[in-house]
Amino acid sequence: RAVAIGDCCLFHLDNAKPGMRVVQAFPVSRSADFGSTPFLVGSKAAAGGPPAAHRKLAEGSLRPDDFLLFASDALAAWLLWRAEDERPAWRWVTAEVADKPAFENLVTQARADGWRNDDVTLVRVRFRG
Repeated sequence: RAVAIGDCCLFHLDNAKPGMRVVQAFPVSRSADFGSTPFLVGSKAAAGGPPAAHRKLAEGSLRPDDFLLFASDALAAWLLWRAEDERPAWRWVTAEVADKPAFENLVTQARADGWRNDDVTLVRVRFRG
C-alpha cells in the first residue's frame, strides 16, 4: 500500500522476462500531468485545505525480482516521458545506475533531453520475495 501527497512518484516495475514493464505509476502516470504547483505538506496550514483531502491511495502485490522506484518529480516526469516516447529507461535505472557517477550521468541525460533543472532523488528497491 502507498499513500501520496504531492508529485513524487512510485513506480512498480515487473522485472519478468523478456522485458520490464510498468505495473503502476503513482500518483502521476503521464509526463504531461506534472505541474508546477502540487499540493505539499508544509509546516503551516495550506490554502488548499487539510492534507488528508489531497492524499491518494494505491495498493498492489509484488512478485520476486519486481522493483519499486521512488523518484522526485523532475526525474519521474522524465522517466514517464521516455516510456511514452518508446525509449524507456527502466533497465537503465534498475541495473546500470549503481554509483554516484552513473546517477550523475542519468541526471545529465535527463537535463539534456530538456527536463527542468530541479532537485533529483531516486530510491530503488528490489523485492526478493
